[in-house]
Amino acid sequence: MLGELDAVRILLAALARAVSIDEQECVVQTTRAIANLAVTSSNRQRMLSHQHGLRQLIELGRSSSNSVQEVAARALVNLSYEADLARAIVQVGGLPPVIEMLKSSRPQVQQEAIWVIVNISVLPDLEGVLTVPELLQPLVALLQTGDSSVQEQAAWALGNVSSNAMSKLAIINLGALGALRALNAHHSSPDLQAASFKALLSLCQVLTPLSRRIYIGGAPSVKEQQRLQKGVRKTRKQRSPLSEGHSSIM
Repeated sequence: MLGELDAVRILLAALARAVSIDEQECVVQTTRAIANLAVTSSNRQRMLSHQHGLRQLIELGRSSSNSVQEVAARALVNLSYEADLARAIVQVGGLPPVIEMLKSSRPQVQQEAIWVIVNISVLPDLEGVLTVPELLQPLVALLQTGDSSVQEQAAWALGNVSSNAMSKLAIINLGALGALRALNAHHSSPDLQAASFKALLSLCQVLTPLSRRIYIGGAPSVKEQQRLQKGVRKTRKQRSPLSEGHSSIM
């Protein structure tokens, strides 16, 4: 309904005004409204005709404000759920601000920035732009953060972007194998274990049989194989969840 009333254009215009006069609370609330509109495909499609507005939304990811970064990341997650918009985000220079958000001190910003990467990685024609050191380094570093949700999403994303030998070797050279092995072997979260196991399976394809056994171990029990494979299937090249209804940002 709101989309039919041209709410996307109106909100983007309001965002431009708020940014121009540096009204941070107005920027936060307007961006949150855009994120909520973007949970529907029709509104995401409407966004495609507003390239300037999309660029401005992307640039909010560079903000020094955690609150602004968080709503910007949330909006980009929802928008990048649409394949055409995921491509548009890359084409208008969206990856550097997303990389900035990966380096945020706030776990919620980190997680949603990872989800943007996950949505982009689903598209085979965009996988190549994600295998640059500037992006892979912070993604691997997040495997060692203290937040299990962020670690899970980082492992999921690394499993997605390691689709060819070159990307696998680049991730391995950044030290991902040891961190993933530790998460898979010692963490109590079944979802995190499944995500790290998926990434390990992908990366170990370029190792020798002996090296694979070091990181994946011996053959698990039938029950364990079923549990792990269920987790692997669940996280295989899926888009992120749409982020409508997340808790309010203070």
